[in-house]
Amino acid sequence: MKATIKIENRTRYRSDHLRAFVVRARDQVFGDDRKPLRVVFRPARCRVHGRASLGGSWSTIWVPQHRLLRSGWGDLRLELAQILIHELAHNAGANGELWMRRSTRFGWGQGWQDNVRWAETLPLELAQEPVKEKASSPAVLEAKRARVEARIQKWQSKEKRAKTALRKLRRSLSYYDRRLAASRGGGV
Repeated sequence: MKATIKIENRTRYRSDHLRAFVVRARDQVFGDDRKPLRVVFRPARCRVHGRASLGGSWSTIWVPQHRLLRSGWGDLRLELAQILIHELAHNAGANGELWMRRSTRFGWGQGWQDNVRWAETLPLELAQEPVKEKASSPAVLEAKRARVEARIQKWQSKEKRAKTALRKLRRSLSYYDRRLAASRGGGV
């Protein structure tokens, strides 16, 4: 059965690398009985942690950025793989957080690292930052100049419409002034 995996990546890691982790963890949890999944990756200020719907299809995984990693935390890839397996197990319907956390298959029981050794072979790198042109480059200056010209034309159009509206209003004002003068002069 073909099932889609939707990845929403809000971290600085490459989406294709995170997708590889999800696919491998899904195969380990679901086997051939696959289901559509939606996994959101968000930046974390602490260790890897997650949240998932019980028997549902969504999971959210918080992943620390490289600059936040401290020595002694172990391999981020192993922790990411294990938390993915844990949260996808919730999606598969596994209930009971206490037994899951003590389990070596779905949690952090004795020897859990052996369950996710495959994660050591997968890359997990930061995405390339887009190269921004300097503000002084001619292409950027031309684009900014074109935007200013467009704004000038827009305001000139507004000015023209305002002058036309004022001219019509003054004409109406003079019309009512004449009518008032005629009514006062004829009725006195």
